[in-house]
Amino acid sequence: MATTPSWPNLAKGNTGTNIKALQCLLNYRNNNTALAVDGSFGPSVYNAVVAFQKSKGITANGIAGKDTLSRLVAVVQNGNRNEAVRGAQHLLSKFESLTIDGSFGPGCLTAVKNFQKKMEISVDGSVGPTTWQYLFGYDKYPDGGGGETPSGSYKDYRGQPILTSAQIKLLDGNKPFYKSAANKYGIPWQMLAAIHFREYGLKKAGPSNKNGPYQIVGKTYPTGNYTDSQFQTATDDAAQFIKGKAAGKNLSLAANVKYTFFAYNGINKAYVQQAINLGFRSTEANNGEGSPYVMNRFDAKRDPTVEPTKTNKTWGQIKRDHGTIEYPANSDYGAFVVYNALL
Repeated sequence: MATTPSWPNLAKGNTGTNIKALQCLLNYRNNNTALAVDGSFGPSVYNAVVAFQKSKGITANGIAGKDTLSRLVAVVQNGNRNEAVRGAQHLLSKFESLTIDGSFGPGCLTAVKNFQKKMEISVDGSVGPTTWQYLFGYDKYPDGGGGETPSGSYKDYRGQPILTSAQIKLLDGNKPFYKSAANKYGIPWQMLAAIHFREYGLKKAGPSNKNGPYQIVGKTYPTGNYTDSQFQTATDDAAQFIKGKAAGKNLSLAANVKYTFFAYNGINKAYVQQAINLGFRSTEANNGEGSPYVMNRFDAKRDPTVEPTKTNKTWGQIKRDHGTIEYPANSDYGAFVVYNALL
């Protein structure tokens, strides 16, 4: 049996499939109306969560965690047609191919049974509390039912794995820290993971330069292995730093996520020009389309491991402090590439 996952904590600023399911469930509890199902946790979702929490007499903090989600979900089964079914279908779409139409028919039944079988939980074909918890708690199928995401699940544009199996284990261990900080500051947790991957390979430790696992210049952190408390503090600092770099931009939009990564690393005019040389518009260039820190290996023309970037000097990187662009860029993945794979 796959390891029983924790219910996620869904909060303002979060985006993705889990938010779509949350919106559907809130609509289900509100006579199947009200919220647009767009996968973005904005003010209207926050208000709906608070209203539901108040109606159930639980802490009304606007964060949909275990207490809230476990009360929102409803048992859905073959023959049902409502917004709760639609929410379950959105979650199932992370794992199985099916039509999302709010109707629990034969295709949905097959998807549910496949999911339950692969997770090694009770295969009854209905979506009850346990199945909901697994649907919300996992983003990918576990490896052989052992609770670990298989190496190769997070892939690049060529279908090659971005993370090694060892890095995936680190990622899974770090997720609670990312999510806690992300909920506190209203940013996607995947942004923290992507920056941590870029800056210190997802290691729960501090390098010798004392800038910490997220390499925040101007702050001093311990070196060596971190305790949970030390790592949470560093992660909270990084989330706050990311929030500041976002400068009020809506992080449910990919362009704004790219800009924030660009700002985090330091906006450089050479990278703006590099994007323009590749044919991007000025607005796109200023969002980081030409920065290897942000976009390395996003596509063929920005992948230094393939032609023509290795020989034609089209995609380079500043590899030394105060230096100029050198060709080709390094071969590591850009922050947005990692972020996008984790969604």
